[in-house]
Amino acid sequence: MKCLKLILLNLFCIILFNLTYCDQYPEKFEGICKEFKNYPLDLIGAFIPKNPVIFEAGAHYGHDTIKFIEKWPHSTVIAFEPNPHAFDELIKNTYSYPNIKQYPLAVSDFNGKAKFYLCYGTNGTDPIFEGASSLLPASDWMAIHYMGPVIDVECVILDDWCKKNDVDHIDFMWLDLEGMEFQVIENSL
Repeated sequence: MKCLKLILLNLFCIILFNLTYCDQYPEKFEGICKEFKNYPLDLIGAFIPKNPVIFEAGAHYGHDTIKFIEKWPHSTVIAFEPNPHAFDELIKNTYSYPNIKQYPLAVSDFNGKAKFYLCYGTNGTDPIFEGASSLLPASDWMAIHYMGPVIDVECVILDDWCKKNDVDHIDFMWLDLEGMEFQVIENSL
């Protein structure tokens, strides 16, 4: 039951965070005051310790990773990003934070190699869209917009990785896996 509550809280917080804040678009406040911009992290903070262990899968360039460290300076953030280009950017953006641990891995429902579908947009030439990259192939109706190379990446099951790396608990999970969230959670209970 505790796991289910944690999963539901994480899903609620992710949805809330994504509805109220996004770096990639100009800020526009309609029906919500500017002073609530950081509300999702404040809300999450009410449920986790002051020095949480945060697991982030799909860290991309590390923008959210840095927000976590700024909100909880004594936390440990474990950040996974399988896309090699995005991982390089993650390292560049977070190298000065010793309590961020970065790993070039994909969290999945199995351990081993998998195809990773890089998204470079409709023309297949613009890496600005790589945040939509996924272990899952694009659906037939979206495939035209998800052009890009397919690479092999190393995948891990969250529980297996935690056991191997002596991580005995996670206080908060931030999953941005472009459709793999349920499979990851289901295989990590």
